[in-house]
Amino acid sequence: MKLEIQLFATPKTGMLTKIYTSDKEFPLEEDLDLIMYTEEIPAIEDPAEASTYQTTDMDGEEQSKGPKKATTPAIPVLYTSAQHDRLKAIADSNESLYFFIRYPKHTCAEGEEPLVKSFSAQMDLTGDTITAGDFIKDTLTLYRNSSVRETHGLPKAPASN
Repeated sequence: MKLEIQLFATPKTGMLTKIYTSDKEFPLEEDLDLIMYTEEIPAIEDPAEASTYQTTDMDGEEQSKGPKKATTPAIPVLYTSAQHDRLKAIADSNESLYFFIRYPKHTCAEGEEPLVKSFSAQMDLTGDTITAGDFIKDTLTLYRNSSVRETHGLPKAPASN
């Protein structure tokens, strides 16, 4: 069940960051579902926590990089009711999908692919408001259950030996 975005129904946003889903970790372009455009994406992961330590020969404490805590980003999204219905069905199923956040093409050098952050997550979708232009504004909350991978272009499967 692919989600279709009508060209006339695509929200006009200042930042054309695209969010895709797929049931494949290493998808081809045709395996992706463009689920929305967004003007703002909060941090997908937080920095590592500081681990503080002190030894008997030190005057004070020092820090080193510790573990990262899980984050639950909430992304404001704009789309039509058909797109909402598809995403709500996925959210209600509690299914984990792979998410791909593709940065705008103008953020990379000529001849390069834009940065893509990918991860596995479950999601929740909560209503927000109706915006000017008759688009639905919802909040997409992601419950990441994998680390975030950064690649230029879509991630490629590791070469098998």
